[in-house]
Amino acid sequence: MFDYQEFEYALEKLKEMINTNAYQNIHSGLQKMADIFEDVLLNEENSKYFKKISPYNVEVKRGSQIRVVNIEPRVVEKLRKEIEYWGVKVPLLVAETQTNSSLYELLNGNHRHQACLNSLQKDSQILTANYEYPCVVIDKSDRSITADAWQYVQIFLNHVNTKVGNNENDIITVLQNHARDNNLDLNNELDKESLVKLCMLLSGKHSVQGAKNVVTRVQNNIKLTNSSIVQNSPKIAVKNFVDKYKLIESKKSKGENRKTYNGNFLNKKFEGCVEFVSMVGSNFDQRFLRDMRWSKSNPNKSQIFILSAQKTSGSVSVVISQRKEFFSKMFELFKEFGSKGIWCDYVVIDAQFRNNISNIEIDGNFYDLKAENIHTYKIITKNEIIQTFNRKIIYELDWIFTEDKVSNSSCGAGALGSTGN
Repeated sequence: MFDYQEFEYALEKLKEMINTNAYQNIHSGLQKMADIFEDVLLNEENSKYFKKISPYNVEVKRGSQIRVVNIEPRVVEKLRKEIEYWGVKVPLLVAETQTNSSLYELLNGNHRHQACLNSLQKDSQILTANYEYPCVVIDKSDRSITADAWQYVQIFLNHVNTKVGNNENDIITVLQNHARDNNLDLNNELDKESLVKLCMLLSGKHSVQGAKNVVTRVQNNIKLTNSSIVQNSPKIAVKNFVDKYKLIESKKSKGENRKTYNGNFLNKKFEGCVEFVSMVGSNFDQRFLRDMRWSKSNPNKSQIFILSAQKTSGSVSVVISQRKEFFSKMFELFKEFGSKGIWCDYVVIDAQFRNNISNIEIDGNFYDLKAENIHTYKIITKNEIIQTFNRKIIYELDWIFTEDKVSNSSCGAGALGSTGN
């Protein structure tokens, strides 16, 4: 009646991990998950781990999945139509919560869960209010022993017969967590080789060289993590912002090639796009006309730019330089086109300074910089930018950093004629 192919694949991969000596610290968790899946595959609906549960009794917690992007609306809509015809055929993976035995945490099956909720909210005649979907349930008594194995299980379950599978960033997240949790030294060849093998096991498709390339990315990420600079990928930077302000992805209209969002932003109704801006290479120049055309075609929608420095190599100076360069280029557009050259409604500066930083030279003066709280943002409105540019100032210094203590006197802004470009 139900499709257990995902669980067969996951069990096979769990056994591979169990049968090596590389994962002893999570061996008991891996073994318990394997026991659960084995029981489900043997007994199916008669398994003690199988249960039908109302979608209303399942909660999605932030960080419950390792995926960078948890929900794809188009996939949800396609699944909704299939589920209204067939019902949910592939069981979801959930864990009983510690505090409420009738409430469950969703570990795998976000799209199926959301598709069911959407159908119920539309008063579907197929899915009635008492509809329950099939689940494989981790009992609360097994939560603590299995929790360290969940991220590996999610990768395996997402590998087979899923609408949205793993991407390389998902694999990298798990590898990075694994390296941290096991105190791996990736300058040590044996530790590095063990991570390469895990990468190949998780992905199921990487060659040895491909896995080595992925591990090199993990190594670089760890170096950045240990530095004073936080560097988010474009997807992560946008996701963090959208999640913080609870913006909801809108359904794409015909011919629309951009993701748009709606919700409340700064106590105002928001509808528009959230775009990542990079100062690396020709990204800024390439997007100028494209963004202006979009703005002209969507006069009632807003644009938010997320500015997060890339390829920083952990350097404070690179972050400062890229922030200054962004406003310098905006200022040149303003000089040429006036206020029409400022096509974004908000510029959002991503928090990247992990620690307080002392004695940094900026525009000929020395400053101590305050740490920036992660997932907090400096938000600069279009009007603020235009007012500053009208004063022939390229940027306000507090757009570029938050001052802790001034070592020397400052002019307070990147004025024309200064080194603010």
